[in-house]
Amino acid sequence: MDPYLDRSKTALNRAPLRRSKTFRGIVQAANLYDSWRLLHPRDRDYSFYSNPHDSYSRLDHIFCSRDNITALVSSTIHKISWSDHAAVEIALLGWGVSGSASVWRFNASLFLDPGLKDTMNLDLTDFFERNFTPGMATTTVWEVHKAFMRGKLIAIASRRKRERAAEMVSLTTKVGDLEREHKRTGDATLLRELLEARGCLNMLISRQVQVALQWTGRKFFEKSNKPDTLLARRLKQQTRERTVRTVRLGSGEMTSDPRDISRAFCSYYASLYNGTTATPGPAGEVLTREFLSRTTLPSFSHPQRVDMAVPISTEEVAEVIKHLHSSKSPGPDRFLVPYYKGMSPVLLQPLTRLFNTYMKGKEVPSSDMLLARIVVIPKPGKDPAVCPSYRPISLINVDTKIYAKILANRIGRYIAEVIHPDQVGFIPGREAPDNIRRALNLIQVAKTSSGGTFLLSLDAEKAFDRVDWNYLWATLTSFGIWGDLLTAIQALYAGPRAQVDTGGFLSAPLFILNGTRQGCPLSPLLFALSIEPMAAYIRDHLDVRGMEVRGKSYKLSLFADDVLLSLASPITTLPNLMKALRDYGRVSGYKLNADKSEVLDLNLTEGEKAVIRDRFPFRWCRSSMGSLGTQLTPTWDQLYMANYGVLLPTLHALLSTWSHLHLSLFGRIYAVKMTLLPKLLYLFRTLTIPISRADLTFLQSAIHSFIWGGRRRRLPKNLMFQSR
Repeated sequence: MDPYLDRSKTALNRAPLRRSKTFRGIVQAANLYDSWRLLHPRDRDYSFYSNPHDSYSRLDHIFCSRDNITALVSSTIHKISWSDHAAVEIALLGWGVSGSASVWRFNASLFLDPGLKDTMNLDLTDFFERNFTPGMATTTVWEVHKAFMRGKLIAIASRRKRERAAEMVSLTTKVGDLEREHKRTGDATLLRELLEARGCLNMLISRQVQVALQWTGRKFFEKSNKPDTLLARRLKQQTRERTVRTVRLGSGEMTSDPRDISRAFCSYYASLYNGTTATPGPAGEVLTREFLSRTTLPSFSHPQRVDMAVPISTEEVAEVIKHLHSSKSPGPDRFLVPYYKGMSPVLLQPLTRLFNTYMKGKEVPSSDMLLARIVVIPKPGKDPAVCPSYRPISLINVDTKIYAKILANRIGRYIAEVIHPDQVGFIPGREAPDNIRRALNLIQVAKTSSGGTFLLSLDAEKAFDRVDWNYLWATLTSFGIWGDLLTAIQALYAGPRAQVDTGGFLSAPLFILNGTRQGCPLSPLLFALSIEPMAAYIRDHLDVRGMEVRGKSYKLSLFADDVLLSLASPITTLPNLMKALRDYGRVSGYKLNADKSEVLDLNLTEGEKAVIRDRFPFRWCRSSMGSLGTQLTPTWDQLYMANYGVLLPTLHALLSTWSHLHLSLFGRIYAVKMTLLPKLLYLFRTLTIPISRADLTFLQSAIHSFIWGGRRRRLPKNLMFQSR
């Protein structure tokens, strides 16, 4: 497994054998772990001695899955005695140790039986009628209903499994008895009975195979050539591997123990969500009031506030449930969207009653309802051994998601009237190309204007996760959100917790004390409202100079936390801008990564460049700056090469890679429609420049060759990407 640790004689300049790499890849793809190496990370011991090579090596392994690592007690390599290999022994204790993420999950296939579905509806109706009594908390009834339904579903599934097993044993016994009797007597009547029993047994086995195909092969049969997640992952050569295999601890030591990995991630996110991102206590409240008083923010009108704060209706709940995606992963309670869709006639009234108690502040959601499961996804090109290199995806319960979506729909109807057009992220009716086209126009204006101008792209450290809640509530109040609507939003932040899933192993719950909730439909709108005071402060700041066009100043373009500034007079502007960002960070938790922020020179003087380089640790973009999926260049004639000149060879390389995959004709067509065309169409909509006819002809030819399985064409050496 490790050519350096698992051999007694290994030349330092000797590369690992190809078959060793292949074998390690197979083990990793199967999500298996070397039990001996897990417990002996840096030790050397061997299980085989080679006389011709006069060397020892560790050739014998026992692999275990992620779920069984918690039960691994010891792993021992014994002496090489009567065989030329040593015995390898592992000890396992207590399978199912607390921490494993393998828990109950709602079985949507149960709803395929209409009779069972009707019975469950009747049982659930009776449950709510019996338990919604005066003095009984609505939240308690709702949480108990989950336990009630979970028990019902487990009992039904267990009973059906026993019935199938008993039927299988009965039919098998009957077939055996009839076959022996027919062999002895040769009776034609027994033969008919035997054939009938074999037919019943065959039908039962076929049903079991059908169920197995539904859980394994069905998705490959139905979705392998469809524009779906399965095909997308295959095209990206991306597996569903989410296991964190090794992580570097604070001491610098590498560990493969899932318990240590889980504790490391839990500690990292506990420190991230510990509520200390901004100035705490009364001092922070004073700073927040002072900061907000220096900004001019619009407010929702009285009719809008009234409309957003009306009691939730069953029609709203039904509409949200109707548009939920059934394929979404469940939250910690493991109830899937099909449960809410299938049981909606019974669940609508209790859900409406539950959500309205939250809006009125009569009750707060239970800790289980606000519990989230954080799944960590490795970021491309980052060190997989450190926790910040993983993107946290929070999975929340479906009932919480329904409630948040109702609030998001209400605020989304009017948010465009209070958020400046500079912000295009998650605002209905606005799109990223709007800001890109504005930036391109400003670049053109800069070439005809005097004075130093430049573009500055700000990089924020975990902007969504660092939002301070006290600042958020004060900001919402400034926008006119108070009363029942503010209470309804704060219910989602009444003691939320999370567990980190590092690939089959759940950490201990940790409390979340700052940041907008990941995976919550309301979070993007809350973040847009929280960052708007910063944008307004910069827009109104007289000493932060933007680019002037016909007497109007253009300073900012935002897509959520992606901030692009078009600035002038850098010597006076940048110090004031940095002070404004520090003031905003003290009250909101915003933290700027200055060394990752980028500068694109438009027409700066040499003196201005020198001052910026000396005083600020920004990155300098030599030829282009990346922004919202495009490359911005200081001159118009460089724009085509920086975008299409990079994209077209990339698309051609993708087609060459995909040609080795076994895809049907429709699979190839969908591959082009899913991946290639969106990339091209985005640039078509964003960049107002024509694309070369020669480039389009070549790309069209490459697509045709890929779809029809023809010979791949090489990229011509003399192909020139021109603006016309």
